[in-house]
Amino acid sequence: MEIKSLLIGNTVVVFDEEIMDKLSDSYNMFVKSNVLMIKRKDLMDNNCHSFENIIFFGITPNTLADVEYINQVCPKMVYWYDEVTNQLNPIIYSLYDGNLSVAKLPFSMMMQNIERRFLFELAKRVSHHESIFEIGRNSGGSTLALALGNQEKHNLSVLVSLDILHNPLYDYYAKKYEVIKKIKCFVQDSKTFDWKGENKNLPIGLLWIDGEHTYNGCKSDIERYKGFLSDGGMIAVHDYGSGNPEIAGIMKAVHESIVEDDNFENFCVIGSIFFAQKKGGKQILDTKNLSLEKSIPYYILEYLRHYTPVFNSKIAIYGTGFQSLDIFCMAKQYGLEKNIVAFVDDFSMQKTFYNLPIISLSETKSMNIEHILIGSKDHEESMAQKLKTSGWSEKDFTRIYTAEAFKNFIASGKNIYRFESSRWNELFIFDRNLGE
Repeated sequence: MEIKSLLIGNTVVVFDEEIMDKLSDSYNMFVKSNVLMIKRKDLMDNNCHSFENIIFFGITPNTLADVEYINQVCPKMVYWYDEVTNQLNPIIYSLYDGNLSVAKLPFSMMMQNIERRFLFELAKRVSHHESIFEIGRNSGGSTLALALGNQEKHNLSVLVSLDILHNPLYDYYAKKYEVIKKIKCFVQDSKTFDWKGENKNLPIGLLWIDGEHTYNGCKSDIERYKGFLSDGGMIAVHDYGSGNPEIAGIMKAVHESIVEDDNFENFCVIGSIFFAQKKGGKQILDTKNLSLEKSIPYYILEYLRHYTPVFNSKIAIYGTGFQSLDIFCMAKQYGLEKNIVAFVDDFSMQKTFYNLPIISLSETKSMNIEHILIGSKDHEESMAQKLKTSGWSEKDFTRIYTAEAFKNFIASGKNIYRFESSRWNELFIFDRNLGE
């Protein structure tokens, strides 16, 4: 994003006072552009303005005043300018599309807008004969999305929210948005919570999991509560495929406990939310309007689990892009991280990638690399040609995205789709129980 293009619009820059002492070049650029500069402590005194863009300079909007300000101004875009990398990162896009209830969804640092909107839409589609169960509440961003969607119906579903800790911010927002009396809150561990006893065995129409971000924690939550889902009931898991090796266990848990469970179908990823339905009900999502190509991590995982030549080999991943990171995350979950010793990239300015060395093609032989996984579906063929001209035999490297085994998994019927549009009317094929 070009910063100069923003500075000619209706933009405000928010900063901390300490930054004034630094007088960095980027700060001076903002000053010279004559945009409005607001000290963080003065945010609430300037909420009468209506800005199209807000830039947080060198700070992330994570204080109560920040969040209140964003929610009152309702900008089209909010950015965070990272002074270390000199990058302008979009944080949120406007939610408003004519739906006043959606417009009330408060800003949350923990969730993308498309994710909160998706939860809002799912909650609308839960019957009043069923319940909504949230595991992982934190400050209540997802809780409010579920509650506001739930109250769009004529008859409310029971909404149960569970977290091991209580965040006072939740109380503030739940009262502010007048939903606190419509939510049954529990401060308990999901590993010991008695759903049957607390809710009289009420079937779950929507199970939202955003609790412990580990393989064991996520798998425990899925296994413990998926049996309470009604036929056609929905399950949604946050932080799937986030590109973070430390929480890639969520993806592994989802595959083992949902994708490989023949009781589930209609798999889809929206933002970083994994969605599925229990069989026996009507399909909710219209897969004709969904993309298949970006659900790559699942197939990588399946391929690595079954492709024996990569086991007990000294492996390098060719490339340092997102797809290479997907391969690394998946390999780590199945004990292959000890085999992966380097990333190969002749043009990278970095020396390491996720604590592994970045080496050139010429160094692969001296490091005794035995097998190379090509980590780019866009440049597979050109990478393969470079490997051949560097003395590599084709049996010692894998075009992972076009390998026969990989393509067989794609055709296996366990397809995972992705929705990236904002045209919500194209996503839902059936308004399950809406209006009951």
